[in-house]
Amino acid sequence: MHIFKTNEKVIVKYAGLLYSSPDWTWDNFINRQALHSEILKEIQSITANPSLAYDLENISAPIANQEIWASGVTYLRSMDARMEESKDAGGGDFYARVYSAERPEIFFKSSASRAVGPGGAFVSGKIRNGTFLSQN
Repeated sequence: MHIFKTNEKVIVKYAGLLYSSPDWTWDNFINRQALHSEILKEIQSITANPSLAYDLENISAPIANQEIWASGVTYLRSMDARMEESKDAGGGDFYARVYSAERPEIFFKSSASRAVGPGGAFVSGKIRNGTFLSQN
């Protein structure tokens, strides 16, 4: 099963078929308990619509009113870099405590309005002393 969000609708691809319902908005759709089983139940009463394939040319970031949060980093090299940045910024051993903690710290990453969907343009860079330094 694949779930897609466009600007206008939520689309489910299941067993090679595409489904959508005018009752689905991203927030009420994605935040349900037992999402997978609920979707399987609902698509039984919805007619598959092959023309939804055209909507898949304009998918957007899979987020509406949610915030984006993250935990930790994936690679040791990245961990070392974050710890070095933390020391340089006066954060001491903050990241060392994150990595050795019994449970991970959670970090706010972005609001929904700043999320970029597939193929969307973004500007990368760093903020240093309150000034954005573009890397593009």
